[in-house]
Amino acid sequence: MTMPKKGRRKIVVDGETCYYMIKPLIYGNENDCARLTIETSDGIYISKQYQEAITPAMVEALILEDR
Repeated sequence: MTMPKKGRRKIVVDGETCYYMIKPLIYGNENDCARLTIETSDGIYISKQYQEAITPAMVEALILEDR
């Protein structure tokens, strides 16, 4: 299954093209948070939840960390 084209963003890390999507999650009275989902060129999905603003540098760091 591939990531939907609407709302996804493209990032190139070390010559590898990856796509990522940020989806906000709201749980009642808790802090606002978001889930970052990355699809690598191999079709592998990486997902992590954050309680802060997600920057492209954070996306790149997560991709490099997973290798």
